[in-house]
Formats: sequence, structure tokens, C-alpha cells
Amino acid sequence: MISYQIMVNGRKAFTAGAEPEDALEVRIDKLPGHESIVLSVTAFSPNKYADEASSNWGMHQLEVGDEISLKVAEADVIDEPQSVEPIANNQELLYCGFCKKSQHEVNHLVSGNDFSICNECIVMCSEIITE
Repeated sequence: MISYQIMVNGRKAFTAGAEPEDALEVRIDKLPGHESIVLSVTAFSPNKYADEASSNWGMHQLEVGDEISLKVAEADVIDEPQSVEPIANNQELLYCGFCKKSQHEVNHLVSGNDFSICNECIVMCSEIITE
């Protein structure tokens, strides 16, 4: 299996794994309404459960000055994902209309007929309104 070792300041944050047909996403986000900067790793696997699935290795908090490195290698053992979520073939993957994060990258996604908004953007909008 192909593995991806993500290091922060020379220390292992995650060892994620993916098959050749998988897509691996490494993101750095500043959480809305917070000073926190986080690193997250998600693999999107089209063949798990005979449907598409996402595996999430969680988040690692970053600070100004942190150095991040990524090493691609072969490995027999990877870190266990914190979550694996199947996506049915007939289920449409939903995205926040503001930040464009998928339903699997946020805690909650509120959806209407033609638009969705995530919990992070709701918090940010609420803070803007109260200012």
C-alpha cells in the first residue's frame, strides 16, 4: 500500500494510506471564528464498500512557524483512520455554498433545495451579524 507520512516539526502527525485509485487530500484550514489553524488528511476511495468512501485521519493543530513535510512510501501498516464513511452511488456529495467543503469535511451541513451551508460558515455569519 502507498503510505503518506505527514510530519510537523519533524514529528509524525499522520501516516495515511491509500490505494493507487484513491485520492488523498491534505488540507490546512483556519477555523472560522477561531485563531486555530489545523491540518487534516482525508482519502477518498471509490472501491470501499462497493461505493465511494472517505477515510479521515483527524486534525492536527498547527501554530505559526510550524514546518510540514510529506513523504510518499510503501508501507504494510498505516495509522487507523478516525472515521470511514461510505457514500452511496446514488447519493449526491453535498458542498457548502460558501467555503466549498464537502459534507465529509464539516460537522454539519444544512441543505435547502438548491444551497447548503456548513456549521463553520454559520458560525462565521453569526459573528459578522453580531458585530
